[in-house]
Amino acid sequence: MHDAAMERLYARIRTAEPDACWNWMTALGEPLAKKARPYARIGGRAKLVPKTILENALGRSLAPEMLTRHLCGNHHCCNPGHLREGTAAENHADTVRHGRYVGNRSGPLNLITRLLEGIDFRGPDECWPWIKGTDEHGYGRLRREGRNAKASRIMLEMSLERPLATKEYARHRCDNPACCNPAHLRVGSQADNMGEAKQRRRLASGEAHHASKLSDSQIEEARALYAKGDVSHQALAERYGISRKAMERGIRGIDRKYAPGQTVSGLAPQRLTKGEQNSKAVLTEAKVRDIRELHVLGKSLEELARLYQVDPTTVAQIVQGRTWKHVDGPTVAARTPMSAADARRIREQFAAGGVHKLDLAAQEGCSLDAIQAILHGRSFKSAGGPTLERWQKCPVMAP
Repeated sequence: MHDAAMERLYARIRTAEPDACWNWMTALGEPLAKKARPYARIGGRAKLVPKTILENALGRSLAPEMLTRHLCGNHHCCNPGHLREGTAAENHADTVRHGRYVGNRSGPLNLITRLLEGIDFRGPDECWPWIKGTDEHGYGRLRREGRNAKASRIMLEMSLERPLATKEYARHRCDNPACCNPAHLRVGSQADNMGEAKQRRRLASGEAHHASKLSDSQIEEARALYAKGDVSHQALAERYGISRKAMERGIRGIDRKYAPGQTVSGLAPQRLTKGEQNSKAVLTEAKVRDIRELHVLGKSLEELARLYQVDPTTVAQIVQGRTWKHVDGPTVAARTPMSAADARRIREQFAAGGVHKLDLAAQEGCSLDAIQAILHGRSFKSAGGPTLERWQKCPVMAP
């Protein structure tokens, strides 16, 4: 703007101390009415004087979406030190802060007014806590379009000048749910929000969790006992009344990460008891060796199960070498993969009688379920051979 035009403007401004308000006067040199606005004709058009002075101080025009803020709360003031550019939300916040706006409960600015009235504005880097109603988690609540909404979410939407999507969440950098400072808020997903809450330990965990059965001191004691190498996961689980898996996860630090005590990382892994050393074992290594040798000599799995008073499936796993692997003795090698010719041979052998399904499973080195599927025709459908549906009433069929 030309210097002559600025001189004409400043001729109607009552200047005072540098920090005081400089009020715009009427053409007669009198103060403006309370509700009057400081307009002047500049270049043939009526313009707001504070905006013109601010643009002259900035050396540029304000963007269409930007307004002139009065930090002093006096809209007659033309002191450049009291003027700032800002958004409509910031300008309205100044209006409410200075007590110049009476909330209109039916007006379009109702939501913004109620939001700003419930915030304790502090320094730009400090938290702006919500001082009205909060929910059980400490988040500020107010009504929006007939529903409860979070104050921090509305403030973030005002800062971004766009509504948040349904799957977008307002995340707090300060970890203070009541804070409404836009500088402390950012957009994120629910996964980001929960991951950050877990990392900062804002979720109930450890002994504070409602489903926790052990305290931190008990976890520390269990880790110390396991570190000595004298006790197994199962023994510790029975001692504290929890499952073996839960005890193992607690000792290894997968669960209860923040509980004290040395976790299994860095320790030599404890060997699980096996064979005769297992307290639940009903067989000895000598009996396992005999079972394998007798099966090679022609004893069926049913006969061996009755002889040693165990389940036929247990015998099948022994002769296949799937259990008691540290014991020597002849085992039945697994045959993989099985062909259509093998499936047909199995069906014909079973139809001939004199052989049990478990014996076939041990012979072929596969599971009982695999034999059942072959015999019933659920697998290898095109292999041929008699299936159970065709000859299940045959008197020579083996059990």
